[in-house]
Amino acid sequence: MIADEQLIARARRADRSAFDELVRRHFSMVRRIAQGFASIEEDVNDLVQETFITAYDRLHQLDSPEKFVGWLAAIARNECRMWLRRRVSQPIILGLGEGDEANHPYTSAAARQSRELMRRNAIREAIFDALAVLNDQQQSVVRMHYLEGYDYRETAELLSVPISVVRGRLDRARNTLRKELKDMMVSANSWKLQKKDMDTIRLAASFVRLDPPSPISAFYFTGEGSIVCTDGCRLLHYGSSSIDMTPNVLMNADLARTLRDKYADVNKGTLSFGDGKAGLRLSDGDVIETQLLDGEFPNWRLIIPPEWQLRIRAKSGHWLQALDLLKKQRDGGLIETDPAWPSRLLMVLCPEDRRIVLRQGQDPVDSQSLAREISVWFPADYSAGGPDTIIAFNADYLQEAIAILGLETEQIVELYINPPNPMPGPILTKPLDSEDVWVMTMPMAGTTHRCPVPEKTAS
Repeated sequence: MIADEQLIARARRADRSAFDELVRRHFSMVRRIAQGFASIEEDVNDLVQETFITAYDRLHQLDSPEKFVGWLAAIARNECRMWLRRRVSQPIILGLGEGDEANHPYTSAAARQSRELMRRNAIREAIFDALAVLNDQQQSVVRMHYLEGYDYRETAELLSVPISVVRGRLDRARNTLRKELKDMMVSANSWKLQKKDMDTIRLAASFVRLDPPSPISAFYFTGEGSIVCTDGCRLLHYGSSSIDMTPNVLMNADLARTLRDKYADVNKGTLSFGDGKAGLRLSDGDVIETQLLDGEFPNWRLIIPPEWQLRIRAKSGHWLQALDLLKKQRDGGLIETDPAWPSRLLMVLCPEDRRIVLRQGQDPVDSQSLAREISVWFPADYSAGGPDTIIAFNADYLQEAIAILGLETEQIVELYINPPNPMPGPILTKPLDSEDVWVMTMPMAGTTHRCPVPEKTAS
């Protein structure tokens, strides 16, 4: 039989028949790998096809033709993992508008299948990490026998060693891996959280309603490395590599409130899911548990406009200082507030003057009411010019939104706004050059265009 190395040399010279022979020889191995990730026949076939297409395109990159089998298996696993990530990044969610289940491309059964595939992939990834403790010979037999599905005889033939050698290497590998495999089963369903993750979860507790358990009173783990939660007026999206590939689940927000109220100084923890529960093991040894909820999260993507007309950039410290000053004036009774909306402020956007003015008051204004008002201004950059625009917004909500970003005072906050035409839309707040963490808030009623702008009385 012609060796793989000879077929590879011929395939590199554009001999398609040689590569076809490589496909026939190793088709079963690639298919077994694909079946470990996908359960639908069409998906398996697509993954096998993509693997061999990629291998053919990259054949010139193979430095050691004698390692073709392992190289091909690595391509297969990579293709499968990318396919799985694309699949689980489509969460099962309900629309906020009219519609029924038939309008959604994914069913609950599909969601369960995605979660199962993700669980199996997490275990497989943990196995790859555990293999690092083995030497090269042991890694080869473990990969081929346990991960790629070859029996003892096939493994021995591919490695050109006696079957007794294969058995011996597997025995030694199992002994070496005993502790690692035990730890693997724990780590495959757990995620280590760092200080930024813990702080965000604490702050996000205030973004969730205190209603009885329901989808909107939960933290939604999207399955694509982010958490979404909302109280109906504000929505937080937090993405972090620490929660990459978590299950697609709803977690009761009690865990976040407990972390905020009782463990304010604990900065690290390990999050895990299982048996209908979520658990957060803290670095001090305590464990916070809560229930996973049945249901489907509202389609939060529908509230995001397809495009933004105005983007504002200003320093985090300027925002927080101005909002805090007006809050103190309001709480001290120096500003007359609307009893129905005590947190209502007006944001005057001044692109031509490159500034933002914040003031408490009614809209429209006259000269007498303007004279009694207190206003604060600070510099800002705008992505577009145009007439001055007023947005009525909830000061407490925006202050919390900026605070949850956790920025230094000199770092830039971006606000994305569409002028209120005919109705006010959401305000998106995010750090500059970050797409993973942002807060969406709804403006308050009562907005106008082209209004008097107060003089620069404070900065």
